[in-house]
Amino acid sequence: MIEKEAVGRFLGGLVHDLRNPAATMRANVDFLRDVEPTDEDVPEALSDIDFAINELARGLERVDWIARWLCGQPVLKSENGSVRQSLEEESIEATYLDDATHAVGGRAVGAIARLFVDAAKIYGEVKVTVANVDGHVEIRIADTGPAVAAKFLAEFFTMQGQYKMKGSPGGRYARYGAFVAAYAAADSIGAELVVHADRAEVVIKLQSMPS
Repeated sequence: MIEKEAVGRFLGGLVHDLRNPAATMRANVDFLRDVEPTDEDVPEALSDIDFAINELARGLERVDWIARWLCGQPVLKSENGSVRQSLEEESIEATYLDDATHAVGGRAVGAIARLFVDAAKIYGEVKVTVANVDGHVEIRIADTGPAVAAKFLAEFFTMQGQYKMKGSPGGRYARYGAFVAAYAAADSIGAELVVHADRAEVVIKLQSMPS
């Protein structure tokens, strides 16, 4: 169970991370005010602003998920259906070991998987596998990038561990925020998260159902 103190640290840390894209937007807006519209650097400045705004939106969405969960409200609409369709709608490429991918909450799971896929991509490549195992549809998301030092494995999915492994882009708060938001969303649709830190893999387990 996630402790309230850990959530509080995340919320405070998120403010820290959101200040960076906010500062980028302000600097680029000020720049655009001072140059001619035809300046060759305008497109790049606009691109920076667009990226920063997207980062802010992503962060706020995670906070909203967590806030809803803490208040006992639904985080995602728990719609039953095809896990494969849900992942495809999130543009997540996966290897399917079984044709039967219908599950309880299956239509909502793509948004949860997206958080882990994006976090894994910070370090390297990501491999997603979907299989039907013992009455559950399992989505395995593995980080195939550089291995995390053995001394950090036990702490990888904790705030303390992310403090020790700060990296970019994204930042430690963004990654930890994704983990907390994913836990909240999974809990709200009745999914189970299993973390295998020793092999940098997360498994999302959903109750399978007839297609």
